[in-house]
Order: sequence, then structure tokens, then C-alpha cells
Amino acid sequence: MGHKVKEHEQLEELHARIATKINQFNSFGLTVHGRAMLTNSCLLSHLWFAASFLFMGDDFLNRLRSECYRFIMAGSPGYRHESRARCEARRGVGGLGVLNPLVEVRAIRAMWVVRMLRGDAEDAATPRPWRQLLWTSLLRLANQRTTDRFNIFRKDWPSFPFYDPALPKPLATAKGPAYHSLLTEILRDFSRCQPEHAPPPPRVAWAFSPTAGSFKWVTIPPLPTAGDLDNLRLCNGKKLEELSVKKIYKFLLAQDRQAQADADHLKWEKRATKRAAAGLTPEPEPLRIDPDSPIPPRAWLEDKDPASWKRRWLALKQLRMPTTYKQLLWRRWHGRLYLGATKEQPQPECPLCGELDSQEHFGRGCEVAGLLSLLQSLWRHWFDAPFPEEWWVLEWGADWRWNTLFATALHTLYCLRYGVIRGDCSFSRIGLALRIKANLTAILDVLARQPNGLIDHDGKWIRLKAGEDPANEKARREVCISFPFP
Repeated sequence: MGHKVKEHEQLEELHARIATKINQFNSFGLTVHGRAMLTNSCLLSHLWFAASFLFMGDDFLNRLRSECYRFIMAGSPGYRHESRARCEARRGVGGLGVLNPLVEVRAIRAMWVVRMLRGDAEDAATPRPWRQLLWTSLLRLANQRTTDRFNIFRKDWPSFPFYDPALPKPLATAKGPAYHSLLTEILRDFSRCQPEHAPPPPRVAWAFSPTAGSFKWVTIPPLPTAGDLDNLRLCNGKKLEELSVKKIYKFLLAQDRQAQADADHLKWEKRATKRAAAGLTPEPEPLRIDPDSPIPPRAWLEDKDPASWKRRWLALKQLRMPTTYKQLLWRRWHGRLYLGATKEQPQPECPLCGELDSQEHFGRGCEVAGLLSLLQSLWRHWFDAPFPEEWWVLEWGADWRWNTLFATALHTLYCLRYGVIRGDCSFSRIGLALRIKANLTAILDVLARQPNGLIDHDGKWIRLKAGEDPANEKARREVCISFPFP
């Protein structure tokens, strides 16, 4: 850090650190959820501190974003991966919660102007010079090409053609590519927050300097006071005191998604016009993805209730199982579970029955696997009654034991199918049942050692050891599950 350190050297250093960690993490055998968490906490976190004093262009941030998504999807087989918009959605609605580095950096830069305008509690007792310095710099920047009254709350700053002060005056004022620097991006990013009910812009006093041959400032307008900004609203009606980097990020992310959707729709309209003029079949309209909806855009389940999907994602988050089991369910419910499709053969055949494979066929429609009859026989053996049909249709239920059983059976069947494709083994229902027995017993053995309260000791699967007090939170438990087959 310092004036003698060039910006491109700092950016190369940041990129090298992120690339080194990506190479290290690729050897860990992580799930998609683990990779998303590391992307936010260990990769992109290198940018947040430097974003306050270092100019990062959109090209640099988009390149890092692409590299991070290649890392996240590196462990996902196949060529069909979930969209970036869906991955950046909250985990509560089925997303991965991956941060968009371009939008996050914009939010950090916009927050500096918000802090400058509202001030902090410490500024009242000890004024901080950075506020006045930033205010003066913004004033000088905005008046490079105009002597109009400076208005920091203008909404057209993102498209304003700032010129490079290092260029000669005639060349600098000519029309050309927009000039970008840290200061211009701070002003542009704050303008993206859509300020409303702004105070009148301050007046700048000018005087002609014969020595310099140009106009010079006579007085610098002071910073707006708190009373001047009482009616100011940003990010859909929020006061300055209510704003944070997180709230600005959510607002800018929604803007970015809408702009991308509009651009895709415009490209589709142009292609559709050309195809119609040539007499070709029109392309289907691009799918508009709502990242805030808990229902995935390619959901194939019959459940269309958003509240039910929210409970489904919550149940998946609370499921006490290995992350590979939860990852399989996450991909399946998103319609992205890899079943052997390729670009040459997008609709593969089921390796067990030979019929066309699909998300629904795997696990539910394959008669050779017979997963439904197997699970029903196990449930009757344990609880003397079949499980509700709704649990099978929705693939989740209110009972943690059903969720555990279904996830174990589905993951076991998926691994067995893979062994059949490779030729390592042959499929049989008794073999599937024995593998489910082994996997479920191993999972319950781990759950029995967890603290009480996370998993109940129901007496069917897990029970207290002999002589243990049920009121004791540290009472030891053991697995007592039985199976109707050896």
C-alpha cells in the first residue's frame, strides 16, 4: 500500500493470492456448499479491504467472478450447472449465497459517500478530515467539464463522460471511452442507489484566473448538515441511518439482475426478428429467474407452494447427514442432478431398466430399483404402518427419520447406479437393501453420539443406554435399529 505502488501490481497480487488458494482448495474434495462458503470467506474476502482505496475495474471483478464459479462447479459432473443468479440467491430459498464481487465492491464504495453525508457519532466530538477531503474531491471531479451547480444526488452519474485529467485538454474533452478511477466509481456507485428527495445542490463561486487562463474556485461549499438530509431517501425509501453495505448490496444486486434480464430479452427479440424474417422457427423466450423465489426455475416436483419449498430448504439445512447426501438432494430438487447426459446424448438411458432417464425416473419411476416398495416395507417394520404418501410425493416430511431414510436410500441408489455404469458391480434389490442398511446404521451411529436435543431417542432407531437418566443432557445413547433382512 502506498503512492509508489502501482494499481496494476496490487491487482495482480490480489489475483495471485486468490488463484493460489483455489489451487489448494481444489484438492480437498469439497461439496458445492463447501466451495461456496470458501469462496465468500477465503477467496473474495481479499477484495473487501482493498476496495476502499484501490480502483477495481468491472473487467477485473468479472474475471474473478468467473474463476470463482469455475472453482464452485469444479466438483459438479456434467455440463449443465446451476445459473449464477440462482447460486447468488439466499440459502433460505435454495441458493448458495455466493457473493457477487462486482456488486459487493460497488456497495462498499457507495457506503463511503453515505458515511460522509451522515457522519458517525465520533465525528461530532472529533471531526475526521477524510469526510471533507472526499467532499472536496467529489466537487472538483464533477466540475471538470461543467460550471453548473454541483449535485451529488444526480442519477445520471453512471453514464456521465468524465475525462482523463492526464490527457491534454483538447483531447480530453473529445468524445471517447468513459474515464474510470476510484473517485469516479465512488460517485457512480452512490448514484446507483437512486437518491430521492435530495436537498438543493450547493453553489460554487468561480473567478477567472489570468495567470492560469481558466476559472478557479473562490469558495468551497460546506458539507450538508443533518437537517438538510432529513428527507433524503436511498435504496427504495431508506434513510441514511438505516443503510449498510449489506442493504446496499441487496438493492444493487436486484438492479443488476433486472438489467441483465432486460439485456437478454432484448437480444432474444433481435434474434427472433431475424429468424422470423428468414422463415425459421422462433427460439423460446429466455427464462426469467426470480432469485428470491424458493421454487427453483427448473423444478420438476409437483409442489408449487412457496411456503412448502421454504420449509423444504430449511429441513435440508437442518438435516444431520453428510454434506454429500444433502448436496445430492439440492441438485435433484434443482433439476441439475447428473444422470449421464452429454451434449451428444442429452437424454440418457437408465442403466437399470433401459428406459429414458430423468430426475423423476431416478429414484421414483424406475421399476427395477423399486425404491418405494423397499422404503414402505422398512417403515412398516419399524412403525407398523406405511408412511404418508405425501412424503413420497414431496420427497420430504415433518419426521426427521423419514428425511434421513430417504436421503440415505437416494444416495445409496445413485452410487450403486454409478457402479453398474462402470461395470464394478451388478444391480439387485437385496444388494441395494444391504447397502442402505450399512449406510443408515453408520449415520445413526454418529447421530447417537451427538448432544441430546438435536436428535430424539425414539426407542425405534436410537435409545438411551441401560442405567442412563433421561433427564441428564449428557446421557449416553446407542443405535437400536433393526432390519427385516440379514
